[in-house]
Amino acid sequence: MRWKNQLKKSIATATRSAILWSNNEYNMYQFMVTWIRDTARKLVKEVEDDGLQMANLKQEMMNKTARQLSEVMANMDGFMEDLTEREPMDSLSDVNWDEVAEVYEAEVDEAIDDADKLFRGD
Repeated sequence: MRWKNQLKKSIATATRSAILWSNNEYNMYQFMVTWIRDTARKLVKEVEDDGLQMANLKQEMMNKTARQLSEVMANMDGFMEDLTEREPMDSLSDVNWDEVAEVYEAEVDEAIDDADKLFRGD
């Protein structure tokens, strides 16, 4: 039972660290906002072409955001040091990336709305 508690703590700690780094590191945040805006435009433009429905678009964007965060943050020196210098040491696999992506939910909503207005009109 003790190992389960330690695993839960490790996931919570690693996820919390990722949330703080992704939201409070200025260059990271700006990169993600730009990436979200650009990705939303691509997806909204393709909604009718590939059968993706507007109703599913937000979930697709959140999934893509989680994947992007995991890839980008794996190369962040400060974040990686934060994970690996603890006892016990955490790893990228301990991070709940869907939870980290939730930090950007407002930006995703805004990007989808802006892209929808751009391509479909008001």
